Parts: sequence; structure tokens; C-alpha cells
Amino acid sequence: MADTPDEPPAGDYNPVGGKPPEIPVPQYFRWCSPTTPFSIGFFVLGMCILAYGLVSSLTNMNEGPLLLAAIGSLIGSLATPGSMSGVIGKAAGGGEIDEDYWNVRPFPPMNHEDWHLDRLTWDEDSGDWLSNPLARFEQDGPKVVVTKEGEEWVVNIEGKDPERVATAAEADKLMREEIKDADSDNTQELLFSEHPRHARFRAMYNATPPIMSSKFLWQAISVLLVFSMWWGTPKEPRGELIPVMIGIIVIGFILIVVTHFLNRSALEAWDTVSSIVKFLDAGHNELVGQVRPADFEPLDVFTVDDYRNKSWAFNDLVAWSWSYSVHLRIKETYIDNEGKRQTRYVYRWRTIRSESDARKFLLHDGSGGVVVDLISFEDISWGSALWSRNQPGSKPGNPPYRAGRNEKVMEHSWVLHGLKIGDPVYVMARIKNRTDVDELRGMVSENASRLHHNLVAVGEDAPRRHAMISKGTELGVLKARSSGIDRFGGATLLIMTTLIVMVMSL
Repeated sequence: MADTPDEPPAGDYNPVGGKPPEIPVPQYFRWCSPTTPFSIGFFVLGMCILAYGLVSSLTNMNEGPLLLAAIGSLIGSLATPGSMSGVIGKAAGGGEIDEDYWNVRPFPPMNHEDWHLDRLTWDEDSGDWLSNPLARFEQDGPKVVVTKEGEEWVVNIEGKDPERVATAAEADKLMREEIKDADSDNTQELLFSEHPRHARFRAMYNATPPIMSSKFLWQAISVLLVFSMWWGTPKEPRGELIPVMIGIIVIGFILIVVTHFLNRSALEAWDTVSSIVKFLDAGHNELVGQVRPADFEPLDVFTVDDYRNKSWAFNDLVAWSWSYSVHLRIKETYIDNEGKRQTRYVYRWRTIRSESDARKFLLHDGSGGVVVDLISFEDISWGSALWSRNQPGSKPGNPPYRAGRNEKVMEHSWVLHGLKIGDPVYVMARIKNRTDVDELRGMVSENASRLHHNLVAVGEDAPRRHAMISKGTELGVLKARSSGIDRFGGATLLIMTTLIVMVMSL
């Protein structure tokens, strides 16, 4: 990701002293419309199918096309965003929320030099400048650079005139004082503007989803069309469809269970207050921040499938997973119902090779950083692919798959997912004290209350808290929040109407 300016463009919400936007949320009903080109196209397709089914049913006076109309209305529901998606977009300054990247300006610093990774400190015993292992855990500002000019040391402080001192020890002391003073700033001014504890999101968290939205409306129309189709079927044929109705009821219950688990992350995110790293303590916490290096050890350089092309090599990922798959056309022979041997072609994807790796990283939210033990997490959401290819590299690597007998390779696919330095990350984890050999001594910014550098986030569940890591900020997780009627209303209505038809058919 390219470097982005730290100042918001004109018209953006000012995080310092600004007023959070007012976000009116209707109490009973909210009309939601698709926003992305794909969802708009999908919605238009659904409406066309709905209209065609209704017109065909009325023209031919036949209940059969109503099933097609019901499918069209269901497609419209799938293409419609949740009732809180637009609210989150307004709170973030407008626009669609990209789940994989930063959305709210000003963005966190993307330049590694602004992260205090390699800031030095003066060591009197050795008489030299040494790396400060605590620096990366501090707040980002201010940027302080110490240089030597002749016999003097110059301390360049961001936003201030340079100061000159006689010795390196004095320069180091002045640098420490400036950073310590900045550490006493209002935490609101230290947090990234996309952090959930930012004032701009207060109205969003206080908002309650409307009882229902247009998403449920399209589901209800779909169910009522199916009900009309049942009702329009003569009683005797309707009785023969009892097994089908039982199957639909089972599907309705399955949808309720699946919907519950799909929305569990959003509900947990809303119910859990995001922690600020500066005030982090042991226990189960929700964290949002930026991925940064956890230590001085350089990141590994790896190549996808051992191809040596430059575009196949990566060195800025704390975790990655690539796979090589092929799309095969397979010729099969089978015996049909008449006992005759027949030939057919089937198509399927087959994974040939894959590889993954992960290491600890630092999650920084602007107020400070904490180590995340990525290896301890089982539930990791990578987001969209970082990179993909459908042709092998030009330099030596592992050979592409060669089709066997009765096979033909239709397509090759190399896909890479990963968590990159600078990416936004959402973490639900248990916070523990570090017990490894890297435990650091001292207090961050010489503040006795700042000991988060000796804490670590691990992937352990707690009651109603599922440990997970997701690429992106919490805004992407919260998009799924909706009312109970929006989540379960359609499936519940389907079960009830089918039961009514079954009872009337007996």
C-alpha cells in the first residue's frame, strides 16, 4: 500500500475537537439499497427474474412461475446490504467500507520511519548509541531525530525548532523528555481515526438497528410467493408434496442455525468494548490496530512455489498461505439406467501444492503496541487474495501439474493470501503476561502504568468470546449487524407458512 497523507482532506471529520456526525437511524424500518457495482447488477438480475415470474404467472394463469418469482425476490434480498451497513459508512465519512484496508482518514502512518522501530538510545556504559527495544511499543508521535554537527548534537523535534546540546547524553535526555511529554497527550488524539473508541463512532455504537429493513422485505415477498404457489395448487396434488414441504421446513431450521453462527462475530464485536493498548490489562480483549514488526528479526523472504521471478517473491508478510490448484476436465465412464456404458466429462478443481507460515507481530493502535502470537490462533480470516497468477513463472520453480490419463488441465491457479506489514487487523484474544526469553525490562516512555510491552495476545476462547484474527478493521466485522427479524425473520416465516399449508393439506 502506498504512503498516504496523515492529514484528512477537506470536508472530513476533524478528530481533534470535531463534532461526531449525527446518524439518524429509523426505529421501525430502513430502506437499504445495493451500493457496489456487483451488488447492483445482482439486484437488477433478481428484479428481472421476479418481474418475469409474476408476469408469466398472470399471463398463463399458472402458479408454477411463482417459484421463479420467489427466487428473484430472494436474490434481491441477498444483494441488499444490512440495515447498519450504511450507518457505519456515514460514521466513517461516507462511502463503502472495504473490509481489507483502511477506510477512515487520516490513515495511520504507513512509513516505517514513523514507527520508532529503530530509534536509538544513549548507553553510558558502552559510550555508544544502541537500539531501544521498547521504542516500537510507544505511541507514534512525536518524530525525534538526533544528529551530530561538529562538536554539538542537534535534536530535531517534529513541530518545533531544533535544539542543540553539548553531549550525546544530553541529547538522549532531551529526546526522552519530548516523547514522555507526548505520552501524556489525550488518548483520543493518539488513537487512529478508524479505532472504534474514536469519538466519531460514538453515535454509531449508540444506534440500535431498525426492527426490519428492505432486506427482510424481499425475503418476506419471496416466502409469500412460495405460499401463494402452494395455495394455488389443488388439494390432492398438494398432499403429494408433503415430503417436499417437510424438506423445506428442515432447510428453514438449517438457515436459522447457519445465520446464527455467521452473525456471531458481529454480535460479539458489538457486545465487546474495544480495548486501548495504552490501558491494556490481562483478560479477554478486543483489539484493532496496524500490523508492525514485533522484533528486530527481519521478515523472511519467500517465493510462491519456488519460482524465482521478482513478482513471485515477498518480504513484507507476517503470515502467508499460498496454494496451487488446477481446474481439470476428467473423462469418466459409467453405466446408465439401461445398463449401457456411457461417457461423460466432469469438471473439478484440485489442489496440487500449498504452503503457509506465520510469526508474531505487533498490533499498534496509535496509543501503543502489543505482541500478537499469531501461531496460537486457529480462526484467521485472510480477506481477499493479495496476489494471483494463472501462468507459471518464467524462471525455474516447481513444475506445473501434468494431466494424467483421461484428464485435461483447463486452468492453472496460484493464489496468495497474507497479512502484510501496515495492514489493518482486528483481534479477539486473551491477553496474558509474556513468559518467553524476549521479556523486556523497563516502562514504556518511563511511565509506570505502561507495561503492555510485556503482554501478549493469544488465541484462547472465553465464554461468549471466540478468539479470532481478521484482516481489516472492526468496521468490516460490524457491517453484518442487523435486527433479529432481519437475521431470522425470512427463515421463520418460511417455516410457519409451510406448516400452515401442510396442516390445510391433511
